[in-house]
Amino acid sequence: MEFLRHYSNDVLGPIQYDEAVFLYGFALTVAPKKVLEFGSLLGHSTRVWLEAGCEVTAVDIKISDAVRALDHEFAGQLSLIEMPMQDYRPDFREQFDLVFWDAGHNYEISKQTYNNIRQHVMFSYHVIHDTGEWFYDTAPKNIQDNWPGGFKRKHQHQPDEYEFANYLEADAMHRIEFHTTRKFRHGITMLKR
Repeated sequence: MEFLRHYSNDVLGPIQYDEAVFLYGFALTVAPKKVLEFGSLLGHSTRVWLEAGCEVTAVDIKISDAVRALDHEFAGQLSLIEMPMQDYRPDFREQFDLVFWDAGHNYEISKQTYNNIRQHVMFSYHVIHDTGEWFYDTAPKNIQDNWPGGFKRKHQHQPDEYEFANYLEADAMHRIEFHTTRKFRHGITMLKR
C-alpha cells in the first residue's frame, strides 16, 4: 500500500487518506471488476480502484495530467472520457459493478446522469463522496482559517450530494453512511439494491 503515501487527511477536494484506505479495503473485499467514476480530479480515487485491480472508466469534464499519467502507469485498466457527466452514455451492453460519484456536486445533474445510466448500474454499488458534515473543532487549521461562511459550527459539505443519496435510496437501494463527528471527514455514503 505504498501508493497511500501521497494521501492526506488535511485536504478539501480529493479523497482523504483514511477514505483511501477504506475504499481500497472495500474494493479488495467486494472485488468490483468494472468501476465507473464520475470526477477524477487529480486521480486520487482513480488510483485506489486501479491499485485494487479494477478496470476504471473515468468521466470528467476535464481530465488532468495526473490522471493521464495513470493511464500510462495502468495500461489497459483505465478508459478516460472527457465530457460533462450528464452527457455520458455507456455502450448498450456495458455493465458496471461500482459507480463512484464525486463530480458536479449538483443534485439535478447527478439525478440526470443516474437516469441516463440506470440500466447499466442496476445492481452496482454506488459510492458517493462528500456527503458528510464538517465540524469546526475537528477541522485542520488550514481549513479552520478559511471556514465556509465564516461561522464556527457545523457545515454541510455538499448538500446536493446528500440529496442525491436520498434519491438513490428512494430507488429501492439500501444505504449506509460513513460519517463521524470525531474527525474531519468529507463523508462517504454507499448504496446498493
